[in-house]
Amino acid sequence: MGLIKAALGAAGGVMADQWLEYFYCDSLPENVMAVKGQKRSSGRSSNTRGSDNIISNGSVIAVADGQCMVIVDQGKVTEFCAEPGEFKYDASTEPSLFYGKLGKNILDTFKNIGKRFTFGGEAPKDQRVYYFNTKELIGNKYGTPLPSRSVWLISAPVSTSISPSDALASTATASATQFCSIRMSAAMSAGITPATVSKASLRPNC
Repeated sequence: MGLIKAALGAAGGVMADQWLEYFYCDSLPENVMAVKGQKRSSGRSSNTRGSDNIISNGSVIAVADGQCMVIVDQGKVTEFCAEPGEFKYDASTEPSLFYGKLGKNILDTFKNIGKRFTFGGEAPKDQRVYYFNTKELIGNKYGTPLPSRSVWLISAPVSTSISPSDALASTATASATQFCSIRMSAAMSAGITPATVSKASLRPNC
C-alpha cells in the first residue's frame, strides 16, 4: 500500500505542478530589506494543489521599480534581475507541459514522476523567489562613531624671541584649560629662549 500511495502521490504532485506560476511582491517599506515572493492564486485559479517552493519552467516573475529579484534553487542563486518588468524563468529543473517542446516535456515529466516516487511522492527540491529592496534605507544607522578628541596646540615662530614675562603669561593661559601644563619654568629661569629650547623639554605633561 505504501508503494501505491507513493506512486499516486508522485503522479498527482507532478501533474499539479504543471501549471505556470505568477510571482509578485508588494511595495517594500523603507525599513524592510528583503521578503519572500508571493504566488498569486485567487478563487478562480485551478493552481491550488501545487507543491510549495516549486517553480515550474516558464513561470513569470514581476519585478517592480526599486526591487531586485533573486531565484534560489536548492540553496544556490540561479537567477538575478534588477530591471523592472516581467521576468520569465525558463531555466527551471521542474518541467511543464505548457512551456517549451511538448515531446521533451512529456519525457521529462515521466522522469520527474519516477524521481519523486523514490522520495515517497514528495518533490526533492526547493525553489524560492526573494525580493530585495534597492531603495535608500532612510534612518538606518550603522557603524561606530569615532570618539571626539580635543587637540590644543601652542606654536610660536622659531626666529622670534619671547621675553620671560610673555612666556609666563602663555604658561598661565595654557594651564587654565585644565588639560596639560607645559614645563617652561626651568627654561625661563635659565635664561633660555623658546628658540633654543628642545622639543623634549616642551613636551606636555598630561
